[in-house]
Amino acid sequence: MTTPTARSVSTLVRQKVIPPGLPSAVIARPRLDDLYSRLLGEHDALAVFAAAGSGKTVQAQQFAIREQWPLAWLTLDSADTSASRLLSYLAAALRPTVDGIDEVLEGGFASKCLPDEVAALLAEAVPAGRLLVVFDQCEFIAGSEASCSAVQAFVEHLPRGVRTILLSRDEMNLSLGRLLLHGRVRRITDEDLAVTLDEAVLLARARGEDESNVSCRLEAARGWIAGVAFGASHHPGGHDDTRDLEAYLAREVVQMLPADERQFLLDTSVLDAVSLRAAQALCGTDSGPLWRNVGIRHLPATTATDGTIIYHPLFRRFLRNQLATEDPARLDRLQDAHASFLVETKHFEEAVELFLSFGQLDRAAAAGERGCGGLLARGDYETMLRWIDAFGDERVDASALLLGAEIAALRGARRLDEARALVRSLHASGRLTAVVEADTGVIAHVAWSMLWHPREGLELLDRYPANANALGVRYMLEAPSGLDPAVPPQHLQSSETDRLMSWGLMVQGRLDELVAMLPTEDQWPPRTPYTTPHPLLGLVWRGELERARALFDEVPSVVKREIDSDVWNYLEAWLLLAEGDAEGALVAAESAVTHSRVTGFGFEPVFQVVQGEALLSVGRLDEAMTVLSETIESNRATGLLAYLEWGLTYLGRARLMENRDREAVTLLREAVDGMTRAERLLLLPAAATYLAEAERRLGNEARAESAADVAYAASLTMGAFTTLQRALMQFPTLAHWLLEQRPTACLGERAGVVARGVGVLADAEPDVEAVGLVSEVAQQLPQSEGVLAARDGDEHAVALGEH
Repeated sequence: MTTPTARSVSTLVRQKVIPPGLPSAVIARPRLDDLYSRLLGEHDALAVFAAAGSGKTVQAQQFAIREQWPLAWLTLDSADTSASRLLSYLAAALRPTVDGIDEVLEGGFASKCLPDEVAALLAEAVPAGRLLVVFDQCEFIAGSEASCSAVQAFVEHLPRGVRTILLSRDEMNLSLGRLLLHGRVRRITDEDLAVTLDEAVLLARARGEDESNVSCRLEAARGWIAGVAFGASHHPGGHDDTRDLEAYLAREVVQMLPADERQFLLDTSVLDAVSLRAAQALCGTDSGPLWRNVGIRHLPATTATDGTIIYHPLFRRFLRNQLATEDPARLDRLQDAHASFLVETKHFEEAVELFLSFGQLDRAAAAGERGCGGLLARGDYETMLRWIDAFGDERVDASALLLGAEIAALRGARRLDEARALVRSLHASGRLTAVVEADTGVIAHVAWSMLWHPREGLELLDRYPANANALGVRYMLEAPSGLDPAVPPQHLQSSETDRLMSWGLMVQGRLDELVAMLPTEDQWPPRTPYTTPHPLLGLVWRGELERARALFDEVPSVVKREIDSDVWNYLEAWLLLAEGDAEGALVAAESAVTHSRVTGFGFEPVFQVVQGEALLSVGRLDEAMTVLSETIESNRATGLLAYLEWGLTYLGRARLMENRDREAVTLLREAVDGMTRAERLLLLPAAATYLAEAERRLGNEARAESAADVAYAASLTMGAFTTLQRALMQFPTLAHWLLEQRPTACLGERAGVVARGVGVLADAEPDVEAVGLVSEVAQQLPQSEGVLAARDGDEHAVALGEH
């Protein structure tokens, strides 16, 4: 699949980012200029929601000219219901004033950021200072929650000095409540834009019309400027009385033109913007003179600096209605020619939408094959799946490219069950080979769809050719499921691959490498969401709780609520546990489990681990054992050994709390053995500490000391002693016993100091002084350099020995 860059897309939509220009008979409206100036001095944005023909677009341009605002303009249309496509056009509008905006856009799409995140990144790239950003015709996105939300995110994250004007016939499906409450947005209505008598007189003079009936026309139009200009009676916000306007346009505009120019107007009414090339595609190569003649006439239209003609929406609608009435077959032919022109000029996405609108499904699917790469590169999975549904099973099944796009879109939309079913069907029928050969990048999505069936995913990766991104997926599958250590791939550039690798690094306890994925300190405080929250978990397990909490709190609540909210809740649960708030951790963990079940993403066997630990920490043992037994059973069935080992670790702790020591040993030996062999170190210090306590209770002193050595060695390898410290505090008698057994040698000399910190009376809880000593000592312990000490021959590192 070919993926258009932001630069190549922008050259195709130049007419969208050029202000449409002013009509010839325009009047200055100083009172509105003053109103806009005053309100934008007090607020960051104006939301101008008023009827068609109320002068919204003209006034925005005149205001920018009078106040000498540098201007970034974007005219929206039906294509912009795709939020990612809207953002591509927005970047094009910002390009003349914002250096490097293309790189920001492409980086956001490459990172698989959601549209709100990309919008925030674009806004933050705009330098602080004087700039006016105008979104015209926002009514086209009023019903698109994703596009409205992206516009809102852009407005919210703009720096000081930049102002925004939103122009729309309809109320936008936009959460303006908070922005209004905080005084960042102010509304402008039909009442504000209504023409005064003095302005109506000036308008009549500018149009060379009789002023004697201006007051009557103004009263009939109720202040609607288009009605005053065209002599129509129209109620703002409605479309129930347009006959006077249509009669005026027919009599005073269209019928006054030569027949060939009249036909040219009707034929080109199917275009959003009438460029010379588009006109020639629809009306013939000899239509250049007609295009130039129409461009210089005084019509309800504006002409951009490159000569592109943009008809007033009311005028265009009138022309389209006329064409449909007079010659519907001609309208169909023109629409077909327009769609073909879009394909020729590589506007594949717009072509697909147009072909679909008049039922040309074969041609829509053909254009879709060429346009799906752009959608997937932007993460516009919902549009891709809508296309797939519209094309129909027969057409999709006949196209290897579309089948690959469907797999990628289902995976990206978190519809993993459907993605797996499709992959399995194609694999069983032998057609998956053609799909992978058509686009080698598909194999990464194929394997990713097997997130909860890792063995199957790895078998598919072995069976089919793979690209670099598939290496990241392989690591994500191998790290939690392999019997032997998984090795992370090196030097992969894709940010999406980083997302996958961060999870594997977390499972293996490679905390230094994990935390290194966070933005550098000179980027604090970050104003935009992280690509993935996993690196923050690295801070939690390294014991850097203040930094983890500060960064977590800086992530906007809307992101944590709407973007991967289950993962954010999971992160917060571990953070709250580390901070000592077990009740809060339980609420967060239960939210993560619930969300995962509702969305069907399948992460509940992971989230149930922290849920079980939180239940143990609040003393609800029976519920904890039920949850942990459920996750153990699920992960054993799927072969996800890491999460199985985590479940065994905390169920083993539960058995110790019940004094069922032999059962605890059985569970914990399995966990420690598996973690040790595969070098999954994250919870190994806890599992080995619990095992040491169980063996001690059973009188197996040598095995207890050996397990304690494993706990220390794993902590040393990770460069983090937080998990070991927490486990020792849960069973302080173990620390006291270890200190008595080997006051200096046990766990090494440093670990002896750790043991002394928690080695209080056998049946006592650690006191404040002991906890403080543990924390102080932990900070002095050596940090790893991201390389397992075991690989360098450390005799203690993850070496369990004889139990």
